[in-house]
Amino acid sequence: MGAPGILAGNRHNGLTGQEPATVSQPSAPAQPVTRNDAQEDAKARLQDWLSSPGVLPSEWATQPNGQPVLGATEDAPTLAHTPEQERVIREYEAAVDENLVAFAETAIENKQGKVRQYIIQPVSDRAVDEIKAYTGVDATGFRVVISTNDINHIEGRHGETGSNDNSMADVSDIGRIPYILNNYDSIDSTGKTSAYLNQDGTPSVLLRLEKKIDGFHYVVEAVPDTAKKQIHIISSSKSNRQSVDTGMQSPPVYAQGDSTAQPAAGNAGNNNATVPT
Repeated sequence: MGAPGILAGNRHNGLTGQEPATVSQPSAPAQPVTRNDAQEDAKARLQDWLSSPGVLPSEWATQPNGQPVLGATEDAPTLAHTPEQERVIREYEAAVDENLVAFAETAIENKQGKVRQYIIQPVSDRAVDEIKAYTGVDATGFRVVISTNDINHIEGRHGETGSNDNSMADVSDIGRIPYILNNYDSIDSTGKTSAYLNQDGTPSVLLRLEKKIDGFHYVVEAVPDTAKKQIHIISSSKSNRQSVDTGMQSPPVYAQGDSTAQPAAGNAGNNNATVPT
């Protein structure tokens, strides 16, 4: 007979003659979902939802094991969005002015070409009121424009090999500037620039428009008080953080009034495209 008190397989306890008690091994603690794992999962579910818009991603706030995402920061937020945020993201992604993209691509490919302008749109009533409050300029009847020089400033600071970042590497984001003009969340003054002068020769006021998308998209415009009635987009960038370097430390300065400028290729006859500066 085996030694008393030693359990072997299904044998009875040598002392009591009863079945031995089952000893349960402690279960391993559940591992929290890391930020990287959770983001990959969220990305996959985002793609599923985008292809099936009738399915709301209400479960995104909770990760697969029911625990919160660990390690999320402003630099690397999780991809969980509310339905309203998803609506804004989808709207923003679709809002590309293809003519503006073509203008930007031509400007980047021909950096030494003559300075030309693209007319984006008239200044909105909302913007007229806020521009007046920040600058004192009555922008009624003004138009928002962007020049080839300013396109290249954006590309140089925020493009694919930008000196500051590459947040505007996708030229389509330049084509989304009109969306920011029409849907910005906030506007504030960021200083002045000599790139565009007022009628009296003084620097014009800079305004920065901010829109929260998946992160933030910023547009910076100069508001010179002149008879030309033009507001000039001089920079644009994106960031995951709510404050950002606007890229205006060295705005482009160039001669205006070049009446020999010709329309960019692909925009001839487009009334909403290139006009002489």
